[in-house]
This record gives sequence, structure tokens and C-alpha cells, in this order.
Amino acid sequence: MGAQPGDRTLPAAPLPPDEAERLQALHTLDVLRDAPPEGMIRAARLAQTMFASAAAAVCFVSEDTLHYKVTLGVELPNGLSRRLSFSNHALHADGVFWVEDARTDPRVSDLVATAPIAIGFYAGAALRDQGQAVGVLCVSSAEPRAYDARLAQGLEDLAGLLSSKLALRRSLVEAAAARTARRSAERVSGAYVAHAPVALVMLDRDLRYLMPARAGPRTIAWGISR
Repeated sequence: MGAQPGDRTLPAAPLPPDEAERLQALHTLDVLRDAPPEGMIRAARLAQTMFASAAAAVCFVSEDTLHYKVTLGVELPNGLSRRLSFSNHALHADGVFWVEDARTDPRVSDLVATAPIAIGFYAGAALRDQGQAVGVLCVSSAEPRAYDARLAQGLEDLAGLLSSKLALRRSLVEAAAARTARRSAERVSGAYVAHAPVALVMLDRDLRYLMPARAGPRTIAWGISR
């Protein structure tokens, strides 16, 4: 939930000092191009129901742009400006970023006129991976709403559940990358062994064979610690 693309007339929310690490965490997750998982849709639906709000959304935040994975009750195009958005504030808030009345809240009042939907109330909680805020689960409605500690805790808990799913996704992505790297290394080493003038035997730390020996005039054993 942000300003229209290309609008640079309003003061932007400051970027955090660890922005490079945050972007690296987002890149590692590789989530921007994929369809949203069912669990993400359900979390947004539950947040919308909990708040009885007009809209709920899940977005990931790249260097300049909001990437919406789930939008309920509203149509929000990808490509909205990150720096001029409510979600950029939520991304770096300590806990839930709650706006009771966007028209009078000095943190976001200048954004109301350029927001793609009417926003009176907004609440957003960051999605995190490895300690880095990479996205936001948020709800909004046109009418203002007083702060409610129980609802704020519920939104933060839902964001925590989605963050746990992101951690699992990262583990799967990293495991797949490691398998790809190992297969590539095996192809290279296999090609070398096939044409080596000596016999090569690769052993792990426990002296188990990692690669069969090739007959040759001499034998060299490689010990690999892992």
C-alpha cells in the first residue's frame, strides 16, 4: 500500500543502515517471481477476518518497489514506490506499525493523497528471515481505528508464522543450490580424473570413497575433511 510509481514529490522514509544485508536476504529467498503459497493466502485471509478490515495484503519489498504476493479486498499493482509507502514504515518498525488515522498521523499523512486506495487505518507487521525484514503482512480500511493490543499481537503472530515458512524456504533454496554446486564440481573433477595420467582416489575424513579410482601408472589419494 503505497504511492504511485514515479512519485518523488513527498519525503521518503529513511533506509536502514543494514539495507544491503536486507536485500541479500530477500535475494536468497527468491520469492518475487513465484506464486504465493496457500499458507500465505490463508494468513492474509485470517488477518482480514480478525480485523474485519476492507483489505489485507502480503508484499515483499525490494530496493525501490513493493511486490504484492497476496491482495484481498483490493487490487494493488506491483511496482508501487517503496519509499513512499505505508509498508516501508512497517518494514522497519519495532513491532506492529499501527496508524489509527492516516489523515492526522504525521508519519504518513502526506502519503494519503497519493495512496492507490483510501486509507484511514493501517496496521503492518514485518516478515523476517535471518533477522532481516523482507516483507510485510498488512491490513487497512478507509475508516480510522483505535489501537488494539490484542489485534496487534495477533497480526505480529501471523507475521511470525509466515517468517517461519520463509526460513524453511531459504533452507530448501540453499540445499538446492548446494546440490547444484556439488554436481557441477563432480562433473569437473570427473572430467579431470578421466583424462589424468595417474589414478586418483577421493576419500572423505573417514576414509570412505567419494570417487572410484581410475587405473593408471600411479595412484594419488585425496583426503577431504568435511
